[in-house]
Amino acid sequence: MDEGRVDRETACPFLLRLFFRTGGHHSSNDYPASDVVPSDELQLYTWEDCTLRELADLIKEQRPQIRRPRCELSFAIVYPDRQGRAVVKEVGRLWVQTSSSRSTVDDTRTLHSLRFQTGDYVDVAVLGLD
Repeated sequence: MDEGRVDRETACPFLLRLFFRTGGHHSSNDYPASDVVPSDELQLYTWEDCTLRELADLIKEQRPQIRRPRCELSFAIVYPDRQGRAVVKEVGRLWVQTSSSRSTVDDTRTLHSLRFQTGDYVDVAVLGLD
């Protein structure tokens, strides 16, 4: 089996918590403690081989307002540093509505390749809604 590939028939998915903000990412100050998080949350179950494109498609199902042609999603991983403070690291951008000319390498990046660990969050900046 390829590194990072998961047998989705036998492997149990994990809970992924995504937090949204229009116009840009949340700052690390918006995640002051593990039990204090932004309010606009979406919870999904997925596997570590989930791609950013798969996440975008799942988000479109739950958030129809982002299905506009010029809408772009920017993904960031939120994880604790060595002192326990939140770090928000942008990891990829993609268009919500894709065509072959708008596909990027970010479409195929997996949570595993981004070094996502169970317990981290995904911060999603929704761009281009104005």
